[in-house]
Amino acid sequence: MSEKLMAGVVTAAIIAPLCSVCILGAVVLGSFLGGLAGWFGGLDPMVTTGFALATGAVFVGFSKRRSGTALKAKPKSATAAIPPTHYTE
Repeated sequence: MSEKLMAGVVTAAIIAPLCSVCILGAVVLGSFLGGLAGWFGGLDPMVTTGFALATGAVFVGFSKRRSGTALKAKPKSATAAIPPTHYTE
C-alpha cells in the first residue's frame, strides 16, 4: 500500500468520528456512551441497543434544554429600543 493512500485512510479514520459528532451532536455521544456501558456491563445486544437509544434521547433532552435557556438570555437588539414613528396627516 502506498504511503499516500495510507495517509488518506488514517486521516479519514480520525476525522470521520469527529464529523459525525459535529453533525449529529449529542445523539452520537449519548448513544456511544450508553452502548459502551451496556457492552462492558455484559448485557445482551437488544438491551444494549435500547440502553444506547435511551441515553441518546437523554443527552438530546439535556442539550435542547441548555440551548433553550441560552436563547432566552440573549439581549434584545438595538433596533428594538427605537420607538416607532407615528405619522399624522
